Amino acid sequence: MTFSSFLSRRTVALAAPLLMAAYGVLRFLDGLDGGHGPGVFWNLGHGALLLAVLGLGVLGVHLASSASRRSPTPVAGVALVATLVGVALFSWVTLTDLSERLDDAWDMPDVLMAVGPLSFALGLVTLLALHVGRGVPAWSPAAFLLANVAIGVDLDLLLPAALVMLAAVSPLARRPLARGGIANVGGVS
Repeated sequence: MTFSSFLSRRTVALAAPLLMAAYGVLRFLDGLDGGHGPGVFWNLGHGALLLAVLGLGVLGVHLASSASRRSPTPVAGVALVATLVGVALFSWVTLTDLSERLDDAWDMPDVLMAVGPLSFALGLVTLLALHVGRGVPAWSPAAFLLANVAIGVDLDLLLPAALVMLAAVSPLARRPLARGGIANVGGVS
């Protein structure tokens, strides 16, 4: 597998939700001792979360690129910026959970802690919505939003939410997609 195929729309549409599911399983295992905290399952779980969020960011780039080529409007660009802001904030929080030094370096303001997940979810939901009828079923954006809301309500819902997320984005992994569907981005399918 080449690096470019690793970052393909098809690969990240499956890998990112599966990594999120792995985080849910590892978080469950981490909590079997009555608490969540530093240790093997904690570190592996946060590593999986970081890769999942970065993968969803890559998926956002694929979706925005495709939408912009089909219909150049600022909506896809704004949605991509929102997604990537959310990815950056999620990544920072995840990294600070893994490193006390990073956590001590900058205490993220509460407003950014709230904006990150909202920006991430709404950006990707918008990008998915731009592809409804072009390889993405009408229920996919709502399912993706539901998965993100469930995670925001209770982290113990990570595993089922990740499976809903997988259902929401897995149509992007199909090949071929409907005519006019998700286009090949930068030579990567």
